Amino acid sequence: MLARDGSMFHNMFTLPSDDTSHNETSDQNPLVLQDEVKPLRALLWILYALPGDIASAALDTGYNNIDRLAHCLEMANKYHFVSIETWAYSTLSSVLQTLISKQEEDESEEGIFPIANIQRISHICVKTSSPKSSLFTQVQKVWSRSVLLATTLEQIATVLIALDDFDNTFKIPRGLAYYQILTVWSESWRNSSFLDREQKIRLLAGYHNLSRTRSEAELRKQLSAFEHSSECGVGRPRCIAAWDSLTQLLVLDPELRRSMFPVQPESETFDYMTKLRVVCAAAALLVQEEVEAENMRCEEMHTRCRKRALKHTQRLLHDAEGSLMDRFEV
Repeated sequence: MLARDGSMFHNMFTLPSDDTSHNETSDQNPLVLQDEVKPLRALLWILYALPGDIASAALDTGYNNIDRLAHCLEMANKYHFVSIETWAYSTLSSVLQTLISKQEEDESEEGIFPIANIQRISHICVKTSSPKSSLFTQVQKVWSRSVLLATTLEQIATVLIALDDFDNTFKIPRGLAYYQILTVWSESWRNSSFLDREQKIRLLAGYHNLSRTRSEAELRKQLSAFEHSSECGVGRPRCIAAWDSLTQLLVLDPELRRSMFPVQPESETFDYMTKLRVVCAAAALLVQEEVEAENMRCEEMHTRCRKRALKHTQRLLHDAEGSLMDRFEV
């Protein structure tokens, strides 16, 4: 079984040897693997798993199964089980994606992924995947979700400490963690014992750098810079005016923003991320028709243009998240 799939064990048991007392092929001279128990059990499980077990593992979003899949990936990569590595990689990516979607849709689902589990998966991801891979993307999303769902400074500090161990490998959630602390816990982070001196210096640098970026006028200009649908035709001026009216309302009205995202008032001068999130949320509601366009001052905006505005705002938010950690570099 170990010799399958072109693994590094492939020729180990077939090489001729005159001295059978030291060739690691008998009970008296076993092959010893220097691995921990859980990863080794995961490897043995996937080697002997029945088709039904494999199918079930692809649907199970429980943390124990995710851990096992991660260990399967780790061991398959280490010992060159090519087909197992391919399966474990795609299955783990899919299961993480499903888990995130379930948690976003169902508020009863447990929100924050256990830190020890995500750290373990992240280390395996770093060893087996490239930063542009689908697995890496899903792991980043798990980190980001843990950041956004943190409800106390202690909780988000725990996530940040774990992320700091990876330096900028997971740059987006790390920057997001610093940003959340700066905006949501702006009144308490300076005296917090949960953050160390280096983290507080980064937060001060972030406060200074963010205070000098993106005026409200500049942000509104960026939000308006999307390509309208050709179908809005002669009504384009009204379409543009409707979107501009909505973004002006959302960008300039702090009370409305605070009703959607918890942000401290003193963070208003630089909190462009929350402004982008609010516009994204409002545009999504319009596209999904979960709110009357008239109530959002967008009755004159063409349906296709609403979708384009949403995609454009999502791109702006993604780009902002990608460069966020740069603001906290000392």
